[in-house]
Amino acid sequence: MTDKIFNKKIVYQFLSFIIPFIIYVITLAPTVTFIDSGELAAVAANLGIAHPTGYPLFTILGKIFTFIMPIGDEVYRLNLMCAVISSAALVMFFNLLAFLFENNYLPGDNETVDKKISKEIIYNISLSAVLVLAFSETFWDTANAIEVYSLHTFFLITDIYLILKASSYNPKDEKSVLMKEKYWILYAFVLGLSFTNHLSTIFLSVGSIYLYFAVNGFRKDSIQRIFLLTIPFLLGFSVYIYFFIRAENNV
Repeated sequence: MTDKIFNKKIVYQFLSFIIPFIIYVITLAPTVTFIDSGELAAVAANLGIAHPTGYPLFTILGKIFTFIMPIGDEVYRLNLMCAVISSAALVMFFNLLAFLFENNYLPGDNETVDKKISKEIIYNISLSAVLVLAFSETFWDTANAIEVYSLHTFFLITDIYLILKASSYNPKDEKSVLMKEKYWILYAFVLGLSFTNHLSTIFLSVGSIYLYFAVNGFRKDSIQRIFLLTIPFLLGFSVYIYFFIRAENNV
């Protein structure tokens, strides 16, 4: 029964990706569009440094994508990359909604909903919400052309999903520290990566700190965990080393 539900969830996750992605490819911009699109394309193609804050992660991913993708010119490939990333963000949005509905509560709440919703209803509601977001004007626009906001959206949704998972995870059966703290460690790493794409991630960090202490309390072990989490955070944040490597590039 569990395997059947798991397989059904995978189908819904696939639909959350493939339905928007097909439409995004059909409506994809054939070349550069407005504002930063041309600059970001040139920077990614030549491994340069964009305007502040530089967007090193987007640049590196863009270069990799233009190298491995066999169709179209470099600009088209970068547009396609944003469509892929936006579609991946929608899968994470589905996971986030399904998680909230399945648990019937938010971390820190003292009350839960007694009546359970069936998995099929949860997945249908979540998929419907995904499609509403996917074809909203702003989200659709960022999925069709070169911009850092597609990756930023992916990270924001993923960060929220991970911190909620970490806040509600019960590690009593885990023996190693890494397994006990796996969701917090993954969250810290992804948060560090998110900063290397867009510094407005700091606004999410403020709420995350509040949620962390609201769930765990302001205790010694909670503070000690934060020191532990600086390691994966700095590992993700270390993508900024790219600037020192490419600083002499004229692009």
